[in-house]
Amino acid sequence: MTRTFIDHPLLSHHGQAERYRCLSMPFGGCQFLVCARCGGAFVGFVAGLPLAWFEPVLIPPWVLLLAFPDWIAYVLLAYRGTNAVRVASGFAIGLVYALNMCELLQLRFRADLWCMNGLAVAVYLATLWFVLRKRRSVVSL
Repeated sequence: MTRTFIDHPLLSHHGQAERYRCLSMPFGGCQFLVCARCGGAFVGFVAGLPLAWFEPVLIPPWVLLLAFPDWIAYVLLAYRGTNAVRVASGFAIGLVYALNMCELLQLRFRADLWCMNGLAVAVYLATLWFVLRKRRSVVSL
Protein backbone atom coordinates (compact mmCIF):
# COMPACT_ATOMS: atom_id res chain seq x y z
CA MET A 1 0.00 0.00 0.00
CA THR A 2 1.49 3.31 -1.04
CA ARG A 3 1.08 6.31 1.20
CA THR A 4 0.03 9.69 -0.08
CA PHE A 5 2.11 12.53 1.32
CA ILE A 6 0.39 15.87 1.74
CA ASP A 7 2.79 18.81 1.71
CA HIS A 8 0.65 21.89 2.34
CA PRO A 9 2.46 25.27 2.71
CA LEU A 10 0.44 26.05 5.84
CA LEU A 11 1.73 22.91 7.58
CA SER A 12 5.19 22.62 6.09
CA HIS A 13 7.02 25.60 4.65
CA HIS A 14 10.18 23.65 3.78
CA GLY A 15 11.30 22.76 0.30
CA GLN A 16 11.97 19.27 -1.02
CA ALA A 17 15.59 19.35 0.20
CA GLU A 18 14.51 20.24 3.76
CA ARG A 19 11.83 17.59 4.27
CA TYR A 20 14.00 16.08 7.00
CA ARG A 21 12.89 19.07 9.14
CA CYS A 22 9.27 17.87 9.01
CA LEU A 23 7.29 15.36 10.99
CA SER A 24 5.11 12.91 9.11
CA MET A 25 1.68 12.83 10.76
CA PRO A 26 -0.79 10.11 9.67
CA PHE A 27 -4.39 11.17 9.21
CA GLY A 28 -7.12 9.59 7.10
CA GLY A 29 -4.81 7.28 5.17
CA CYS A 30 -2.46 10.11 4.22
CA GLN A 31 0.80 11.34 5.69
CA PHE A 32 0.77 15.08 6.39
CA LEU A 33 4.17 16.76 6.55
CA VAL A 34 4.30 19.23 9.45
CA CYS A 35 7.24 21.51 10.25
CA ALA A 36 8.76 20.13 13.48
CA ARG A 37 9.38 23.53 15.12
CA CYS A 38 5.98 24.94 14.09
CA GLY A 39 4.26 21.76 15.31
CA GLY A 40 6.01 22.10 18.66
CA ALA A 41 5.03 25.79 18.81
CA PHE A 42 1.39 24.94 18.20
CA VAL A 43 1.38 22.29 20.96
CA GLY A 44 3.22 24.68 23.31
CA PHE A 45 0.71 27.43 22.57
CA VAL A 46 -2.31 25.21 23.22
CA ALA A 47 -0.75 23.73 26.37
CA GLY A 48 0.40 27.14 27.59
CA LEU A 49 -2.87 29.05 27.19
CA PRO A 50 -4.59 27.85 30.37
CA LEU A 51 -1.35 28.03 32.32
CA ALA A 52 -0.59 31.56 31.09
CA TRP A 53 -4.15 32.70 31.76
CA PHE A 54 -4.41 31.47 35.35
CA GLU A 55 -0.78 31.25 36.54
CA PRO A 56 1.38 33.36 34.20
CA VAL A 57 4.33 33.40 36.60
CA LEU A 58 4.83 29.68 35.89
CA ILE A 59 6.02 30.48 32.35
CA PRO A 60 9.26 32.44 32.58
CA PRO A 61 9.85 34.61 29.48
CA TRP A 62 13.51 33.51 29.27
CA VAL A 63 12.23 30.11 28.05
CA LEU A 64 12.22 31.79 24.64
CA LEU A 65 16.04 31.79 24.73
CA LEU A 66 16.01 27.98 24.51
CA ALA A 67 14.86 28.23 20.90
CA PHE A 68 17.73 30.38 19.65
CA PRO A 69 20.79 28.08 19.64
CA ASP A 70 19.31 25.45 17.33
CA TRP A 71 17.86 27.98 14.89
CA ILE A 72 20.99 30.16 14.78
CA ALA A 73 23.25 27.12 14.33
CA TYR A 74 21.06 25.98 11.44
CA VAL A 75 20.95 29.38 9.75
CA LEU A 76 24.55 30.45 10.22
CA LEU A 77 26.52 27.20 10.49
CA ALA A 78 24.55 24.83 8.24
CA TYR A 79 23.91 22.59 11.26
CA ARG A 80 21.25 19.97 10.55
CA GLY A 81 20.05 19.28 14.10
CA THR A 82 17.28 16.86 15.01
CA ASN A 83 13.52 17.04 14.96
CA ALA A 84 13.38 16.29 18.68
CA VAL A 85 15.34 19.49 19.39
CA ARG A 86 13.20 21.42 16.91
CA VAL A 87 9.97 20.22 18.56
CA ALA A 88 11.32 21.12 22.02
CA SER A 89 12.42 24.59 20.92
CA GLY A 90 9.08 25.08 19.17
CA PHE A 91 7.29 24.08 22.37
CA ALA A 92 9.24 26.78 24.25
CA ILE A 93 8.29 29.33 21.59
CA GLY A 94 4.64 28.29 21.86
CA LEU A 95 4.64 28.74 25.64
CA VAL A 96 5.90 32.30 25.29
CA TYR A 97 3.38 32.97 22.48
CA ALA A 98 0.62 31.87 24.88
CA LEU A 99 2.05 34.09 27.61
CA ASN A 100 2.16 37.07 25.23
CA MET A 101 -1.43 36.44 24.09
CA CYS A 102 -2.79 36.19 27.64
CA GLU A 103 -0.87 39.25 28.82
CA LEU A 104 -2.26 41.28 25.93
CA LEU A 105 -5.83 40.07 26.40
CA GLN A 106 -5.73 40.83 30.13
CA LEU A 107 -4.00 44.17 29.55
CA ARG A 108 -1.10 43.32 31.80
CA PHE A 109 2.32 44.53 30.74
CA ARG A 110 5.20 42.70 32.37
CA ALA A 111 8.56 44.38 31.87
CA ASP A 112 10.45 41.05 31.84
CA LEU A 113 8.22 39.68 29.09
CA TRP A 114 8.53 42.73 26.86
CA CYS A 115 12.29 42.91 27.41
CA MET A 116 12.55 39.27 26.30
CA ASN A 117 10.37 39.99 23.27
CA GLY A 118 12.67 42.91 22.38
CA LEU A 119 15.73 40.70 22.80
CA ALA A 120 14.16 38.03 20.59
CA VAL A 121 13.47 40.57 17.84
CA ALA A 122 17.03 41.92 18.11
CA VAL A 123 18.54 38.42 17.86
CA TYR A 124 16.31 37.58 14.92
CA LEU A 125 17.22 40.78 13.07
CA ALA A 126 20.95 40.35 13.79
CA THR A 127 20.85 36.78 12.48
CA LEU A 128 18.93 37.87 9.41
CA TRP A 129 21.49 40.62 8.82
CA PHE A 130 24.36 38.09 9.00
CA VAL A 131 22.59 35.74 6.61
CA LEU A 132 21.90 38.49 4.06
CA ARG A 133 25.46 39.77 4.36
CA LYS A 134 26.81 36.25 3.86
CA ARG A 135 24.64 35.75 0.76
CA ARG A 136 25.70 39.11 -0.66
CA SER A 137 29.40 38.22 -0.29
CA VAL A 138 28.83 34.86 -2.01
CA VAL A 139 26.97 36.52 -4.92
CA SER A 140 29.69 39.14 -5.41
CA LEU A 141 32.43 36.51 -5.73
